[in-house]
Amino acid sequence: MNGAKLISLLLTLAMLLGMLPAAALAEEDLGKVHVIVENTTFTEKMNGKTPAWTGNLIDTDVALSADSTMMSCIVAALNESSVEATIDENTEYGGYIRAIGGIAEKDAAEGAGWMGTINDWFSSTTFDKVTVADGSLSAGDEIRVMYTCNLGTDLGSDYTSTDKSVKAVAFSAGRLDKTFAADTHEYTLNVPEGTKSVVVTPTAACKNYQVRTCVGETEYKRSAEIPVEVGTVITVKCGDPEWPSMNANEGEAQTYTFTVALEEPHTPIEAYVTFSNGGAFLKDKDGANAVSLKVELDTKTEYTIDDIFRAAHEQYATNGADDYATATGTYGLYITKLWGVETSSVGYYLNGAMANGLTDKVASGDRIEAMIYADAETYAAFDKTTVETDDETSFELTLKSATFDESGNMSMVPCEGATITVDGKATDAVTDAEGKAIVTIATAGAHVVSATKTKTTGEGEDAKEVSAITAPYCSVTVAATSIDSGKYGNVVWKVRQDGTLEFSAVPGSDGKMGTSFNKYYLPNYVKKYSAQIKSIVVKEGVTDIGNNAFYNLTAVTSVSLPSTLATIGDEAFSGVKGITSFTCAEGCALNVVDNFVLKEKGTEIYMVIDESKLNGVVTVPDGVTKIGLTFNGSDITGIIFPDSVVEISGMDYSSYTGAFGNCAKLESITIPCNITDYAFRFCTALKEVTFKEGVTSVVTSAFQDCTALTTVNLPKSMETLPAGAFDGCTAITTINCAEGGAFSMKDNVLMKNGTEIVYVLPSVQYTGELVIPEGVTAIADRAYINQTKITSIKFPSTLKSIGSSAFNGCTGLTGELTISENVTTIGSYAFKGCTEMTGVKLPSKLETIGSYAFDSTGLTALELPATLKSVGDSAFQKTKIKTLNLPDGLNLTEGSEFAECAELTEVSVGGNLAAYGTFSSCAALTTITVREGVTSIDGSAFSDCTALTTVNLPASLTTLSSTAFSGCTALKSINFAEGSSFSCVDGIVYGDNAIAFVLSIDKEELTIKDGVTEIGNRAFRNQKGLKKVTLPDSLVKIGNQAFNGCTNLASINLPENLQEIGYSAFNGCTSLTMVTFPASLKTIGNQAFRKCTNMKGRLYLPSTITSFGQYAFDGCTGITSVYFEDAADPANTTYSDNILASCTGMTDVRLPENLAKLNSMLSKCSGLRKLVLPESIKEITYSDLPNGLMYLDMKGVTKFDQYALSNLLSLKELYLCADLTAYPDSGRNCHPEIIYFRGTEEQWNAMTFASTTLENFEKYGTVIVFNYGSETGDTPEITQQPVSATYEQGLRPAPLTIEVNELEGAQYVYHWYCDGEYVASGKECAISTSVAGSHEYYCMVRCSVNGKYSEAKSDTAIITVTELAQAFEGEGTEDNPYKLTRWQDLERLSVLVEGGESFAGKVFKMTENITLPTGWKPIGCTKDGQNGINYGANLNAFSGTFDGGDKLLTVPAGERPLFAYVNGATIRHLNIYGIQINGYGLVDCFTGVGMSGTAMIIDDVTLKSGTQTLESGLIGARRFDNPYAGCSVGYNATIRNCTIEAGVVIGYTGDRNEIGGFAGRMQGTVENCVNHGTVKGKNYVGGIIATQDNAMGACTVKDCSFDGTVTGSRNVGGIVGGGYSDSSAPNGCKVTVENCTAGGTVTGDTNVGGILGGDEYVAQAWDNCAYTFKNNTFTGKISGSTNVGAIIGYYHSLNRIDNISGNQYAKDCGADKPIAKVFVVDTNYAAPTAFGDTIYCNTESSIKGCPSVTGCGWQTGYNRTDDPLGKDMAKLFKVIGAVEVTLGDVNADGEIDLDDVLMTNDCFIGNLDLTGDQFTAADVDQSGEIDLDDVLMINDYFIGNLDEFTPAA
Repeated sequence: MNGAKLISLLLTLAMLLGMLPAAALAEEDLGKVHVIVENTTFTEKMNGKTPAWTGNLIDTDVALSADSTMMSCIVAALNESSVEATIDENTEYGGYIRAIGGIAEKDAAEGAGWMGTINDWFSSTTFDKVTVADGSLSAGDEIRVMYTCNLGTDLGSDYTSTDKSVKAVAFSAGRLDKTFAADTHEYTLNVPEGTKSVVVTPTAACKNYQVRTCVGETEYKRSAEIPVEVGTVITVKCGDPEWPSMNANEGEAQTYTFTVALEEPHTPIEAYVTFSNGGAFLKDKDGANAVSLKVELDTKTEYTIDDIFRAAHEQYATNGADDYATATGTYGLYITKLWGVETSSVGYYLNGAMANGLTDKVASGDRIEAMIYADAETYAAFDKTTVETDDETSFELTLKSATFDESGNMSMVPCEGATITVDGKATDAVTDAEGKAIVTIATAGAHVVSATKTKTTGEGEDAKEVSAITAPYCSVTVAATSIDSGKYGNVVWKVRQDGTLEFSAVPGSDGKMGTSFNKYYLPNYVKKYSAQIKSIVVKEGVTDIGNNAFYNLTAVTSVSLPSTLATIGDEAFSGVKGITSFTCAEGCALNVVDNFVLKEKGTEIYMVIDESKLNGVVTVPDGVTKIGLTFNGSDITGIIFPDSVVEISGMDYSSYTGAFGNCAKLESITIPCNITDYAFRFCTALKEVTFKEGVTSVVTSAFQDCTALTTVNLPKSMETLPAGAFDGCTAITTINCAEGGAFSMKDNVLMKNGTEIVYVLPSVQYTGELVIPEGVTAIADRAYINQTKITSIKFPSTLKSIGSSAFNGCTGLTGELTISENVTTIGSYAFKGCTEMTGVKLPSKLETIGSYAFDSTGLTALELPATLKSVGDSAFQKTKIKTLNLPDGLNLTEGSEFAECAELTEVSVGGNLAAYGTFSSCAALTTITVREGVTSIDGSAFSDCTALTTVNLPASLTTLSSTAFSGCTALKSINFAEGSSFSCVDGIVYGDNAIAFVLSIDKEELTIKDGVTEIGNRAFRNQKGLKKVTLPDSLVKIGNQAFNGCTNLASINLPENLQEIGYSAFNGCTSLTMVTFPASLKTIGNQAFRKCTNMKGRLYLPSTITSFGQYAFDGCTGITSVYFEDAADPANTTYSDNILASCTGMTDVRLPENLAKLNSMLSKCSGLRKLVLPESIKEITYSDLPNGLMYLDMKGVTKFDQYALSNLLSLKELYLCADLTAYPDSGRNCHPEIIYFRGTEEQWNAMTFASTTLENFEKYGTVIVFNYGSETGDTPEITQQPVSATYEQGLRPAPLTIEVNELEGAQYVYHWYCDGEYVASGKECAISTSVAGSHEYYCMVRCSVNGKYSEAKSDTAIITVTELAQAFEGEGTEDNPYKLTRWQDLERLSVLVEGGESFAGKVFKMTENITLPTGWKPIGCTKDGQNGINYGANLNAFSGTFDGGDKLLTVPAGERPLFAYVNGATIRHLNIYGIQINGYGLVDCFTGVGMSGTAMIIDDVTLKSGTQTLESGLIGARRFDNPYAGCSVGYNATIRNCTIEAGVVIGYTGDRNEIGGFAGRMQGTVENCVNHGTVKGKNYVGGIIATQDNAMGACTVKDCSFDGTVTGSRNVGGIVGGGYSDSSAPNGCKVTVENCTAGGTVTGDTNVGGILGGDEYVAQAWDNCAYTFKNNTFTGKISGSTNVGAIIGYYHSLNRIDNISGNQYAKDCGADKPIAKVFVVDTNYAAPTAFGDTIYCNTESSIKGCPSVTGCGWQTGYNRTDDPLGKDMAKLFKVIGAVEVTLGDVNADGEIDLDDVLMTNDCFIGNLDLTGDQFTAADVDQSGEIDLDDVLMINDYFIGNLDEFTPAA
């Protein structure tokens, strides 16, 4: 053996010995110390750096061992808390901490670093010298590690100090007889009666000196309980010269004594004091006005003014109590010094009345004013001492001053001429003769209002102005400016600039919100300001708050509720986790006890204030009777219930857990009452459960998956305990049963009453035959579930019942099973899945077989006893039974009892079949015999039995379902017994003058025989060969789905006696032509004629119909007109919703006059332009009206909701009822040109309007006509009429015009019509020459003046458009395209597309350079001239190929681009130049909601140097039809091989959002494009694209480069500005970016990235949103202020869907990280690297710990497995030129040698911290951790036993 190998083997042995845990050597429990790591000094940006965290990072206990040191305890605490730290443990100063959790020495300042105390003392030795061994470290000690910014002086350490005094002493109980002061050494500690112990916590003035606490000779630690009784003397000593100290330790110790005594009875008091001198307020020690100072005392039962003054001085005066002095004179106690002023000229007033003396009694809440009289001022006071107001609201104060009569009696009179001051500054407000003044304060916050008034004293040279009055005061709180407001019910909400959400009641109302919300319907303040709202203030008067009112307001920290609040929704604060302050006024529906908010008079826990305190052992407040979901998912380890708890209930349906579900740290619990389902599910640390006496029952699944549970203790009272309660509790070894109870343990089996088997311990596995002992009468549910090694069972004769799932999954059970004779019940799933059990002998007394009892067993034969009464659904499905003979009288009523029995060939039935699918899908079944006596076969009893050929049915049969034999494709006929009421003729089954169903039919035309009155349900369903059916006059009813799916049925007559057409009777009959409904018809069922698209023309509905079903004619796109006759019996006529939905071809409808509600009858009828509602309709709601309406008369409507008109984008004329009293917000897109109001102007002005509605009316110039239909004015005088003309097709002629002699003060509206259809408004009307022919144009002039209405119709102008022989030169093919040589050709193309010609499949090519004309109208338009395309129905788009021929298209300055709307177009080989193009550079309206396929392909288009675009370079989706996206998911654009030259400016104004080099909002792909230009904007600005359009759509950028300049504010990126830009889709998709290069300059403010700026909203991407972000490079320069990353600025989330890899960046790019910030990372990696404030969660098996995100549907299983922001970051991002990591070469010296082995070993045993590339190199098995395997593998490689490293399996 060579030397190297010997050394290595010895080294390995030494390592293995060294790896033995210290715990293995410990001989005794030495207790624990408490370790705290905190940062309270470095709390804001200092020295150019921002702290990674503040406050407490660690607060935990650490176990001691014999070799523990202060340093080892700190390291243990860091490791247990998974906090990274840099520690040198072997320096010349001993252990030294350089950094903790990302905060390092010298980060904040030169003198900054980490220091530590033990028991609040800065030790005179190093951390590693404080040890258990020498006694300087022991149980109960407190170790505190703290960050200092100034060598410890900010922590109480001063190396130059000799001060040995104690600064403060705190006691856990009692109060001192006087305020503690460092120079006072003797005190009495008054404690409440019954006090047995106290904790004393002293603090030294200089913590370099030790402080110790003793009683006699016994010393106590800081956290120790000190036993006390009356007379006990507690001594606190600081700086004893014999104690160690790093400071000079000469001089005596400072000693303080505290003698324990019983405190006297006392009453707390709260009073308010104001001090002034000479009419001006005095200042407190902090320089603030001494106004309304709050004084609290709790030492006596009665208090005087003197007590209050003395306490106020102690607390607020500069020199404390020394600034106050009194003396006793003739008239008693009087003041000699006040607020430090030596004087006896003092007055004091109690609650506005002059006090008698200092001994006057004071009550809680009293106000006292004390003033020094400098010049005999008169006492003055306001009528209010407090005011709360808004900054925009003025308020009134009344000032009065004192006057005295001859007898000295005081009265208050108005004080005139006083100047009001605010915070000491004079205002313009002066009190009038009544003492009143109006005060306005514009600044939010707390203010003091006072008043000054002067008088003249003395005469001549001695005259001077002095104060005439004392200083009155009024404390004013001004709320911050409200940035938004609104109202729900009778509650007004306001959001203020300071982040306060304020609720107040509508004056005079009941104060009820009356609205409950959910995550899909959230209040506006939540949707708009969830991140800004920090506090919630509900004012007095509010009585009710709804559910989810504060949903997910995650920034809220404080809540204040009023006394008037009587009801509040249980989920009002859902998702609000950060509350630290919660106050409830007395009388509120909620009240606060400790950390709990309680409801129902303190009997139920409503919520927890600070959820971070839900850890350790928690005590539930006394009086609580019900426990809900408060503790679900918390970190509690135990809980103490009061005796009052009687109910533990509740269910979290997102994780399917109950009250204590997912409490992963809960170790043991004593349960006081009965509990509900899943109460403790997933409590994976729970070891022991004890039920208190009195608990009687536990429910199934109560402790499901409590995998650590070993012990259960049952009380005598327990009556019900199902085995399923402990499903998944695989560790239970002990169940202790109280003596005398119903339960007992026998042979590892839990028994009830000694006769029922309840539960078998999971550790017990039976093998071979299972023998159930005699005497057992019942086997409970799940008793032997999944006992896979049982091969046979011997049941006792005493057995009566077998429970559900008792033997479920016993796959080893073989052969035939005999069940003992006395068994009457076999439960559901009892033998499910016993696949090897081939037979079963059922007992003769058996009555019940449960659902799925023998499902999927191996049964080959079956004999059912005659006693059997019921068989559960699916009881014998999927068995191997061959034949079956069911007993007479056995009715199968549950369904699928013998479904999918693949080997069953023959069945004989003796009972009714009354449910669905009894024998469905029995593929081998050929013969069925139903015996005499059977009366009913319902449901799809034999459906899909595809081999069935023979069916014999009895004469007794009276009911035969039409679906009984559906899908039986081989069945051609049925044999009915003689005398049966059924017959089968030519494949049609008849019964009782009705067609029951059809087996098969091969005719195209069919005449139903006379006498048939009914066609049964589904009778002719899917008979696709039928084309014509003739029905007999005898027919009364057509059943449900009777002709459903008969797609070739074109003709059917509806006879005169027909009364009913069932639901879906003709659904999907796409060839059916229009039918005539007879006058006899009463009912049309739901969806009866749905999607009968060939029903064309007019639909006439007679008055006799009393029931119109839902969606009766939905999707009948061929119907053009509908006429409803008025109902003959209106009281009994029902019009269901959506009757005519999606009848897009309908242009005219006449509704019945007795119709009460529209019920979305016309939903999506996009072709309807005019609608007159009958007067009977009084209310309309959202979705009632179709989007395309231009004319709407709501003559009877008195109420409509805010969404009713919001989508009527094309509305021109609106007619309203005189009785309408409110016009709600109709949305920004609905603004009719003229409103005809049938009421007076006074009625209109009295109407309630939403502010946005009035703004819209003003903005768009809506004309309001009053008194419509009654008072009329003079007819408008038309002075110039439109003129007839003839034009060539495809030209854009001058518009028609009209002139009117307009009256002064009148409002005019001009509406133009072409062939009766509205086309334009205004005095001009564009003429369309796109369609050849003759067209009639006229104008309606409507006038409103002085409340009177009139109108006039112009002459009709006949416009003739002559047809062109050929519009363009060429054939429109690739070989011979249409040639475009001049701008007129482009204009002709625009006109023809406008007329509806799409040119799909045609090719156009520019053969010359072309400059667009001034006033250019882009190619493509909407039919009605509005923006919305109405799912494509309102769109005339170009769909051909436009080839630029490499020519130049010039867009004149300020003109619009070449295209407006395209669909399926290709645009290629085009150069564009334009200064200030008014819109996007190429296609202005990329929109496609409701569309699919290819929107456009843009190939080889170049923006030439000098070009400027207002919007993005080529395209960008416009959100015209949907606020969330411009395009539907499947509607995509492709941009490829395009170039932006240097000198191009995209977004030239710089003030637009969503600006991208080639695309703004993008859906589809951008590939192989180059941008050399400049891109400017505000939010979402990118070098290639701005953002993703549709949250669920595909957006890909690949093989693109950018080397220009990008400038923006938020979400700014070199390639992509940001991800989807709305919070509405937290589970949406992200942008794919591949192989892109950015080398330019990227500048922004927030979320700035070299490749992508920010993806702000995707909280959890799912499998349907796979994407990649890889192989991108940034070599440019980047700058910004927040979240600046070399590759990505901000990512909301990272999970396994985020396929990010291979991205590179230049080290000197300006960003110090490749990704600046990630909000949440989902990974199961054990200890992921801390990364700023990133939240880590793990959804591997639950969603516990996932942050609350509005609308986010968290799902399990989306976790990563790596450490993406730590050791694995190099896989995602790396610096260009970074050295490749070589596995095993830990020190990167190019060799794998002994040094690498030693470094890896040191990391493994905890002596060395490896990070980054070193960690990657050491983790040779790529398991994610450094372990022994890595050490041994590197060692084997070093000594030659291993050739390469392989990853762990």
